[in-house]
Amino acid sequence: REPMWVLGLVVLMDEIDKNIVRGLIDPLKADFGVGDFAIGVLLSLQLLFNGVVTVPAGYLADRWNRTRAIGTTVIAWSALSAAGAGALGFGMLVGLRSLLGFGQGVSEPSAASLLGDYYPPERRGKAFSIQMAMLFVGTGVGVALGGWLGIAFGWRWALLVSALPGLMVALVVYRLREPK
Repeated sequence: REPMWVLGLVVLMDEIDKNIVRGLIDPLKADFGVGDFAIGVLLSLQLLFNGVVTVPAGYLADRWNRTRAIGTTVIAWSALSAAGAGALGFGMLVGLRSLLGFGQGVSEPSAASLLGDYYPPERRGKAFSIQMAMLFVGTGVGVALGGWLGIAFGWRWALLVSALPGLMVALVVYRLREPK
């Protein structure tokens, strides 16, 4: 059962990192003096890059060590999320948040492929349902965490704090074996 939960944690952290800015909209608007259109660009570009990268990453997921690819991308997106805390301007924040889509676009097809190898057909449905449950939990936690941390400590600290658990998750992913 371990791979199902470890890969579920990857999805959880992915969604928290992806959605934390949704809870930080008001502080970001106030700090950067931007409006709804700019926030829409911030939220949309990450999804766009994620979509563009997912198909080639799915092709590569069949040809590389998926556990290493996932662990490395979790570290990369955690670093990018933390780097966003130091954004000097709104454009820099948009750029850093957009790059998150690349890392997350790599981890998702690799995780799905791994689940297919780890579990026989009669147990895959449960494994994939854990992934989907973690997606929804991560979305809610990301927005709530962003709102809470943004109010309590500011948006910069929210991005920094949300990045730290990803590093621990990456270490656990590196412990997974790559199925033959």
